[in-house]
Amino acid sequence: MGGYYCDVNIFINIIVMPFRLLAEKILLRLFYGPRNRYQPLLSSTGVVSKQQQQQQQFQDELGIVSLQRLSLITSALPMFGFIFCIFWSLMFNFVDSTSTHCGVAEYLPSVSASIGSFSPQKYLWRTTIALHSSPRYIVSYIYYRAFHDSKTLLMINWIEISALLGLSVVSSTELFLFHANCFLLFISASFLGMLIHLLQDKLWSKFKMKIFFTNTFAWIFALFFYVRHNNYCETGVYSLFAASEYVFVLTNILFHFQAYYDFNQTKLSLCKIYVNSKFSV
Repeated sequence: MGGYYCDVNIFINIIVMPFRLLAEKILLRLFYGPRNRYQPLLSSTGVVSKQQQQQQQFQDELGIVSLQRLSLITSALPMFGFIFCIFWSLMFNFVDSTSTHCGVAEYLPSVSASIGSFSPQKYLWRTTIALHSSPRYIVSYIYYRAFHDSKTLLMINWIEISALLGLSVVSSTELFLFHANCFLLFISASFLGMLIHLLQDKLWSKFKMKIFFTNTFAWIFALFFYVRHNNYCETGVYSLFAASEYVFVLTNILFHFQAYYDFNQTKLSLCKIYVNSKFSV
């Protein structure tokens, strides 16, 4: 009876063992991906080469994101939304978007009118700004960890992003005071953020300095033309104010796009897989 029981166990093991091995392989593939991700990389001499180490390190990382690509996305979204809103307003809402309380002839819509007063512009603008905000928070934090240790600059950058999100979500026609305060906060945070950014040794460049001065003169001229328009109601002055706004917005986007070059060949890994750890089923 005992011999019969042993024969049955051997027979069961012969049948079950291949399925168990197959199940282990399936689980290993599910958790660790292709075979070369969970087997150690050894050369013929048993020593891991530098190239193999770099390959294994790359394979051990999960959720790899190129920071250059992330920077490109964060700049392309508001750029596309801004250009679309301006041209759509000129083509289909020209009279309403360029009219002011003065009643004089104007030729360009203001940024606030283009992005917040008409459909579908305001919905597209809100969508692009909402989509680009989270990556920009991440990029600002990586700047803080990799290039500078200024918590002040980090907070100013986050205030700038939040103010932009606020003035985009709430238009001037819906709640003017909130929109205006967010706009002033956005300009102030943008100016201070660029200035402190350029004071960092690892981040300074001549091109960034040129963008900074162009951006600064743009909002100064915008303020000048806005006050002059309200005081004298001259033809075309409000259009000059709008053009100054365009330069301010575009140079702001261009300045933040420089992260594309700052993060050259830099990748973000969400987590790491430790391939040398034992796994058993």
